[in-house]
Amino acid sequence: MEINGSINNIKWKTGEGNMNLNLNRNMKKTNFELVKGVVGIGLCVVAVFGIYYWETFGRVEYTKRDVIVLTESVKPLTLITKENLSIVKRDISDLIDEPITNINDIIGKVSKHYIPSKVQLSQEFFEQDGLLPNEGEYIFRCHLIGLHQCHQP
Repeated sequence: MEINGSINNIKWKTGEGNMNLNLNRNMKKTNFELVKGVVGIGLCVVAVFGIYYWETFGRVEYTKRDVIVLTESVKPLTLITKENLSIVKRDISDLIDEPITNINDIIGKVSKHYIPSKVQLSQEFFEQDGLLPNEGEYIFRCHLIGLHQCHQP
């Protein structure tokens, strides 16, 4: 075995010929494997934190939506106040078409019919502004036959 110049280049003679061993090449390979291992462990740690974030915060943020529900059942022609309402999170897949999501859109409205508690609310459940009679005004049912009109008695 001969050592030429530095400890990293080792030559030895065998019966089949000369063989050079370059230790720098093997050291570089070892450093690359070390970097791969560190990157692999880092990716595993990032994956664990990603799963933790999804389970604690992300799932609720991306799969649920705030909707307005009644805290108690209301009868027809009941005025809706802030005390009757609460905000709950519901799965996006369970939402009705166009649910009310802003509490100010519903305060002061009057229910058209009986609405049970904990039900998602829609604008269809409430009278539109101007459809209820003012004090001293009345609504009469008219059965129109032909072109007859209904007059107040």
